[in-house]
Amino acid sequence: MSQQQFELAFEEAAKELAFDGKLDNGSARIVSSVLGVPHVNVMYLGEEDLVVFFAKIGHVPEEDLALYREFLEDAFMLRGTRGATFAVDPADGALTLQREIPADRVDGKTLATALGDFAEVGFKARRRLYRKAEAEDPSPEVPGLPQEEPSGADLGAFRV
Repeated sequence: MSQQQFELAFEEAAKELAFDGKLDNGSARIVSSVLGVPHVNVMYLGEEDLVVFFAKIGHVPEEDLALYREFLEDAFMLRGTRGATFAVDPADGALTLQREIPADRVDGKTLATALGDFAEVGFKARRRLYRKAEAEDPSPEVPGLPQEEPSGADLGAFRV
């Protein structure tokens, strides 16, 4: 896949999901306050021929091994993550969700589906993380976390 092919696929996905699909040097930061996943970063890595997206979900308290285990169990064989996986950002300790797709498998439709699935999994993970915090503190600050669960196809609130 070339950079130009990725840009065309991204534009097609943007149309299908009804968000403003603009790339800057082959990458985009999609902002979605409605989905509760503040930023979904999308990029094409030409040398590896991969399309990558990732999002920071939040911080898991270091002592909460049970919650870490829940996220890792979801990622086992990718059964609860629709192809994405969880990781901890070594720079700031944030729980992140990330996904790589071989670029030769990407067109606008598959990219739209993958982004929709990714946003839905990210929303559920973020909701689980902050509901756990809410159980301990009934009034945590959770910017952008909606009460309703989004559908992967309902991404019209995305903007780049």
